Amino acid sequence: MAMSLLADKVAVVTGAARGIGRENARVPHSHLAQVVLRDLDCDARVVSMKRVVEPGEIAGAVVFPASELSGRVTGAALEVGDGRYM
Repeated sequence: MAMSLLADKVAVVTGAARGIGRENARVPHSHLAQVVLRDLDCDARVVSMKRVVEPGEIAGAVVFPASELSGRVTGAALEVGDGRYM
């Protein structure tokens, strides 16, 4: 399963406060990797990600839409992470 390819891995992302660095931090994080954010602008780094969560905190939001049980749900929007919707 693609979701587990980065499980138990650590991604170090530099320039993670904004722009391409910020988006690059989202990819490994969305695949259950631990992400270390580095940037010269510490305040922007914290605000950009709000907080990095443990994989177990969002696992239900990721696993449920992929399960057979979600076939009965239509028109639902799940807010995940920093306010983005799935």
